[in-house]
Amino acid sequence: MKTRTKIIGLLLLVPPILGEVISGSTPPLEFLHPATFFLLVLLYGCGTLLIREIKVRWRVQWSILFIAAAYGILEEGTMIQSCFNLDHGDLGELSGYGLHDEIQ
Repeated sequence: MKTRTKIIGLLLLVPPILGEVISGSTPPLEFLHPATFFLLVLLYGCGTLLIREIKVRWRVQWSILFIAAAYGILEEGTMIQSCFNLDHGDLGELSGYGLHDEIQ
């Protein structure tokens, strides 16, 4: 197997594991479900490949951190909608954090 194929495979598989399984957001058995696994590889793995491709083509070093952070905010805010949806399931008790029920 070529080194490039190994790198692409790692960049597709490691980010969903770190982002979902290690953080506890997705249980391991649910992560292994084919539909969930495919969706998480699309969200995390393809984003990682996109950021790596930008880094290689544009020859950037430290500024890639800002591009990666912007992609993370874009993904969470618009695709997953955890930034603006107060009823998001993963928020739990923090769903109303910072909101006041009554104005004093």
